[in-house]
Amino acid sequence: ARLRGQALGCVGAAAVAAELRGSVEAAGARASRVSAVDLGENEVGDAGAAALAASLRAGCGVTSLHLSCNAIGPAGAAALASALCGGGSLRHLHLDANQLRAVGAAAFSSALRAPPAGRRAVLHTLALDDNYLGCCGAAAVAAALPTPALAALRALGLARK
Repeated sequence: ARLRGQALGCVGAAAVAAELRGSVEAAGARASRVSAVDLGENEVGDAGAAALAASLRAGCGVTSLHLSCNAIGPAGAAALASALCGGGSLRHLHLDANQLRAVGAAAFSSALRAPPAGRRAVLHTLALDDNYLGCCGAAAVAAALPTPALAALRALGLARK
């Protein structure tokens, strides 16, 4: 679902999240047919990110989620990181050009370093470029790299700011 730049805001993101959850419920044990969601440039913010994280935890089947340029801050980062460790199918997460800052990176790192027992993320791509992470934020993300939660990681973006 390519919905980039449609001015959806947090309400629109919540509607997309509800639709993803609804398709899982309608399909029973089968995941949604939607595997890639691009909500870049929609100002979804932390509330929209949290709604999408709930859909990921519900097993919506999304493998690629693009949330670049969405004013997502530390709270949204924490919600998404928590969802990653829920045993879902997300392989590619693009959070570039948001407002995670070092606090958001630390929340991300903390959630990834302490997943629930028996669960681990299977993330292949994590794009955190242009998030004002600074040295402390980059160090927090680096601390999570040797953990099982990121064992499958193949691409990590921490460039600029």
